[in-house]
Amino acid sequence: MDIFEDSNFKKVGGTVFNITKSLISHGTKAEITLIAPIANDLYKNEITTDLDNLKVKLITVGINKTPTETYTKLAKILDVYDLEQTVSVEKFLPQSNMLKEFDVIVADLHFIEVTKLLVKLNPEAKVFIDATSQLMVTRLDNFKPNNMFVKFNRKQASILSNHVLYDSLDFFEVVQILRNKGIEKAFITLDKDGCLFFDKDNQGIIKADVVTNKKYFDAGDSFHAGLIHGFTLSNDLAFMAKTGIEFSAKQIMKEIDANFAKSLESDK
Repeated sequence: MDIFEDSNFKKVGGTVFNITKSLISHGTKAEITLIAPIANDLYKNEITTDLDNLKVKLITVGINKTPTETYTKLAKILDVYDLEQTVSVEKFLPQSNMLKEFDVIVADLHFIEVTKLLVKLNPEAKVFIDATSQLMVTRLDNFKPNNMFVKFNRKQASILSNHVLYDSLDFFEVVQILRNKGIEKAFITLDKDGCLFFDKDNQGIIKADVVTNKKYFDAGDSFHAGLIHGFTLSNDLAFMAKTGIEFSAKQIMKEIDANFAKSLESDK
């Protein structure tokens, strides 16, 4: 799990932990197990306490120098987060039997080899991929499992398509380029323009009621959790996008309220 910290702010987070928290806060009934290398440092107790409070089982895979790599299992939802430096595929092979029962795999692009192993062990699973960063998004050129949904933001989609996604005039062109690259189902968050979604036959846009902003730390991960939650109810992309926007909007409003409360406290 990542540790974000400055003189005024500290939180334990990262994609895996944030998606987990969002799913739990929206009432998921999934049994959640987090498998992670956890550093033996001053954050260890905080992390384990948070997971206990969330009713998340923790299985530690080795001791890492910094608590930045995470591997999580959300019952039949699986997420991989940045294991590249500390956890090799070979370490997972003895556990291959317990990794064969997933209907959905959720992964970012930090460690493609682990994700490939999970896909191989679960060939019928739906695969949700977070495009992760502007630096890593091009890894999708060499990784296109079956039944894959990709969550992009505007910049990631622009980089992978090599076409700036500026406004609605660009949407059709970018979608066609991504389809030609083998991306058959995707969601692209567009801030004030909402969310663009498409599959190999259709495309559409869902407008956002609350606009995301970089200062809202967990909005994107909440959106991704909403996609996953939406998929458990319907495989309709418009419904999934709407659910993602709803999750994201709730997270933004939660952070706005928290920031307002902090400002009142600081004025005392």
